[in-house]
Amino acid sequence: CAFCGGPSHVLADCHRFKAAQTKAKEEREEVARNQQKKKRGGGAKAAQEASQDTNRATEFAGNASITPPSSPARVFNPSADWNTDTGATSHMTPHRHWFTTYTPTRTPIRLADNSIVYAEGIGSVQFQLVF
Repeated sequence: CAFCGGPSHVLADCHRFKAAQTKAKEEREEVARNQQKKKRGGGAKAAQEASQDTNRATEFAGNASITPPSSPARVFNPSADWNTDTGATSHMTPHRHWFTTYTPTRTPIRLADNSIVYAEGIGSVQFQLVF
């Protein structure tokens, strides 16, 4: 199995992979529901829930920073900085120590050149603005 490494089954039959997919889907749906509440004018409670969702978002990694567009340009250091892509569904980092929560997994990821790399875990990261 490409997900858990078990010798007796393939990815399509992997119970751990199916459970991880279900959990990730449920978390994405919860975030979407809370965002809809906020859009409908759910007031302070919806904003608080959206803030909590941001703090526990999954599939992001890194001791990341977001530099506001109005900030002066600064030098990007790939070994210490993480360039966020707000249009991306998931993010990856080689820096395990940046995670605030972490669950080991083995998820195959197909790249644009059709090669496969593996995510070794899923978790959360606390972002900080850098000015």
